[in-house]
Amino acid sequence: MEKRKAYTWGVWGLGIIVFIRLLLLLILFNSVNKISSYHAKIPAINIFSLLEIVLLIVVVIEAMVYFVFRYRIQTGPLVLLHVWSLFFAMFLMPAISLLLVMILPIYFNRSEFTYALINLNKIRFYLGWPLILAAHIAFAIALVKSFKTKQAAVNTEEPGGILEEFTTD
Repeated sequence: MEKRKAYTWGVWGLGIIVFIRLLLLLILFNSVNKISSYHAKIPAINIFSLLEIVLLIVVVIEAMVYFVFRYRIQTGPLVLLHVWSLFFAMFLMPAISLLLVMILPIYFNRSEFTYALINLNKIRFYLGWPLILAAHIAFAIALVKSFKTKQAAVNTEEPGGILEEFTTD
């Protein structure tokens, strides 16, 4: 029996996403702790950081599932959709919004900047969560398709019998 090639794109892609996201969370916690040491105490862990941690745990579990079933995965495009949509939602969108937050105060006054920041957060919310949902749906479909067995080709022709070769059409 021929051994299938391991498909590890999902493991590596999700591993890179988790690493980058953990790095960003550590930077965030360090910044919040520095701010809270100078000013009134700001709780470093709030509901959003708990949501981040839960999302990271889910992505780590998905990477582990991809690793365990790396020989069974038959649907590479679904894995790529899963990885790229998570990469866009969990890394590129926050990075782009961070750059915009750094650039927008140059061009807007305080009230316009506040309005632009609210709209930027709405855009991140309404684009990010559907991407994360689509990524997890693609993961589920890829996992289900990896467990489907390949059906043997069924011969739809009916046998003609022993004397078939002697009949004339």
